[in-house]
Amino acid sequence: MEYFLGSLITLGIFFYIRKAMANNDIDDGRLKIIYRQSHIHNLIKDFIPDYFNKKPRPKTQAYKNEDKKYTRVLFIDNSAYWIKDNALYMADLVDGIVEESTTRKVDTMAMDKVQLDRIMFIVEALTEGNEDDNSSSRN
Repeated sequence: MEYFLGSLITLGIFFYIRKAMANNDIDDGRLKIIYRQSHIHNLIKDFIPDYFNKKPRPKTQAYKNEDKKYTRVLFIDNSAYWIKDNALYMADLVDGIVEESTTRKVDTMAMDKVQLDRIMFIVEALTEGNEDDNSSSRN
């Protein structure tokens, strides 16, 4: 009688544990598969074009030194344009050489729409490729 009671209790505990585990893993006789974000990324990463995975240039000491040492200059219509200390500068060209005595800041307050569009094009061309010059607050 003791063995019979012990076997009933053991069978009851066994069925209770089996039912509890079956509710977590199996639904209607099928195994539940949970896809996580990393698993899905590993499945589709070969199909994503490379321009979505463009990594920014690392901020190394050489990169910072290059930024301090060199300045981008854009030559348009016998004028040279560059950005220094968050200001747009302009100078005239004489035989392809920048005339330093004609250097001046560009005044955008007195410009009309056509001139402003031209200056916007120049600024975009000068800042192209700079990761820190983004208008989005998310970056």
